[in-house]
Order: sequence, then structure tokens, then C-alpha cells
Amino acid sequence: MFLSKLFKKKEPDNTIVLSTMDDMFRWLDTMKAEMDPIITPVLQSQLQLLQTMQNPIVQSMSIDTLMMSLYKTLQVVDNEDIKVKVRDCYTVMLQTLMMFNETVFRYQISKNKQQSDQLLISAGDNLADSISNLGALIFSIKGLFIIKARNVYKMTKECSNFYKSTRAREVCKNNIAELKQEYQQMLEHLFEMLEKYGSLLGESIVLYGMSHRYYSQLTAEYKTRKCEPLLSKMKKANLGKTVSIVSKIKESGIGSVLSSLFSNTTTSVEKDNLDVDEVIKMWGNLDELIDKSKNKIQGLQTEIEGINSEIKQQSIFAFGKRKKLRLEIEQKQNEISTVEQQIALYNDNKRSIEAVYQEAIDIFKDIEQYDKKYLQIVNQFAISTSI
Repeated sequence: MFLSKLFKKKEPDNTIVLSTMDDMFRWLDTMKAEMDPIITPVLQSQLQLLQTMQNPIVQSMSIDTLMMSLYKTLQVVDNEDIKVKVRDCYTVMLQTLMMFNETVFRYQISKNKQQSDQLLISAGDNLADSISNLGALIFSIKGLFIIKARNVYKMTKECSNFYKSTRAREVCKNNIAELKQEYQQMLEHLFEMLEKYGSLLGESIVLYGMSHRYYSQLTAEYKTRKCEPLLSKMKKANLGKTVSIVSKIKESGIGSVLSSLFSNTTTSVEKDNLDVDEVIKMWGNLDELIDKSKNKIQGLQTEIEGINSEIKQQSIFAFGKRKKLRLEIEQKQNEISTVEQQIALYNDNKRSIEAVYQEAIDIFKDIEQYDKKYLQIVNQFAISTSI
């Protein structure tokens, strides 16, 4: 073995340090010749991942290839300790691939270098872990060395190479929608593979964290896409104003809204970012407000009946008392009139959303099912906490 000669940066205790992509390629090439056949597919997968990260436009590693390699490797490994190390290798390779693909996607659609730098550093950390894991797997069988890989993207040269290769694919505005769709399809495919091979991978903090990250992205984008046609319809129907009115009623009461309505002043600023959830919530709010208002009218009418009974019991000479009671009745009747105006306003707002309410319910149910489907896949990787 010539590792000690090939790599100058050697720490005590036979630790080999790989600081650049060239170091990693050289080490993988060196290992090929004397690799245990059982571990060869793992090394080949690592090499393909490294090639993808060196030039993502020319070389592209698929999730299918990675998962199929995991399956085939586990079929021929008998030792349980080695199986655990194999799973660790593929888990971190998958995490690295996904973080790197996300970095490429985010940079291509936004050209935000600051955001991309942060993602690239995370991808570099994952790559270093995956190389170190492979080293732990190889030398758990062969012994001799410990492999310590460093984050290559903390080096200016490797970052420059990334941006240079990524810029090779020019993206115009017309391509952005296409790229977003490709990224969404890739995430959906990731979850298909996680569902299919989840039992092979087993419970994993790394996979749980990674899958939860992409589950959040996947469901948020799906919700946006499903809601767009309805939101357009809602804006045309001026429902932003309706949402604002109902929100203001819930926050500060009906009084200020009614007074501004009847004095022809502006009630509130129209809400621009409407949401399907808000339409459903608003419908429920209006039903609740209407029920409360009807109950209030019933209460006031009962109070008026009580006051009328009291008037009848008064002496015909109790002018002052009778007058006071009639004034109370008049106040109660005015309150009833105000509450009836409130109910009329609530019903007007309810009619304005009636046309889109059922569609909103259908979309909400569809999103809920989509969310549930992918969350179940995420949860299969959660570490059991029961003792």
C-alpha cells in the first residue's frame, strides 16, 4: 500500500488527511486495485458522486443508481457490523447528493451567491463525512489507516470551480419554471425511492432530518401550485377586502368596521397574499360571528320582554319609572338594529366567498392528503424513543 507516500498531509496514528477533490480522487483510484469485491460498489458510488460534484453539468448521479447499489451491496454482506457501516456510507452519500443538487438548483434560479455559498459549505461537510465513512468501512476490513476528509468547499479554488461549471448552463427567465418543475419532480422521486428502500436504510437521524427538509419544500411548492388558480379567482372577486374586514372584526370588534362602512371611509387595507386556508377559516369565522349575533338578538329580545312585563306591573302614576323603562327598551331595540346590520354584513361577506369556498375545501383536502403521504415516509426514519 502506498497511501503514506501519496498523501503528504498525514497526522499521527496513521491518519490520512484528504483536503482537496484531487486528494479524494487519488485516494479512490488507489483503493480500486486492492478493494474487497464486497465493498467495490460502495467505492464506485462514491466516485460517481465525486464526479458529479466536480462537474454537475457534464456528470449526473441518479438517486436510483445509489439506492440500487445499496441494495446489491447489502445482498452480499453477511457481517452485521459491516452492514451498519455500508448503510452509513449510502445514507451520507444520499444526503450529500441531495444537498448538492439543491445548491445547483438554488444558484441557477437566483444567482444568489451568498445563499449558494452556505448550501455549498453544507454539501462540502456532507461530502467530507461520506469520504470519512467510506474510509471507516474499508479499513474496518483492512485496518492500517484512518481517513479524515476535509470540506473542499472551504477552499476558494473548489468554490470557483463549482460556480464556473454551474454557470455553463445559462438559465433565462423562461427556463426557471422548467427548473422548478424538474426540482419538484426530483424531490417526488426521492420520496419514491425512500419509500421503496426505507426498510434497507432503517431508522436514521440523518435521513429523518434530510427527508423532513425536502418534505417541507415539496409540500410548500405543491400547495403553491394547487392554490394558484383559486387565488387568481379570489383576487378577481376582490376577496382580499373581505378577508381584511373579517380579520379586523375578529381583532377589534364590529363597531369600528360598521362605523367606517356607513360613513363611506376606508375599512382596511386589502390583503394581497391570500391563502386557501384563510378562505376556509374565514367561512368558519363568519358562521361563528353570525351565530353569536343571533344569540345576542335573542338575549336582547328576552330582556325587552322582561322590561315590558315590568312596565305592566307599574302604577299608572309611576311616570318616571315607566319612562326610564321605555328608554331601556329603546336602547335594546337600537342594539338589535345594530346587530342585524352586523349579520347583514357577515352574510354579504359570506356570499362573496361562497363561489370559491367548496373549491377551497377540495384543494385543502387534496393538500392534506399529499402532506400526509410524504410525512409518513419521513416518519419511518424517526428514531424510536421508547425504552
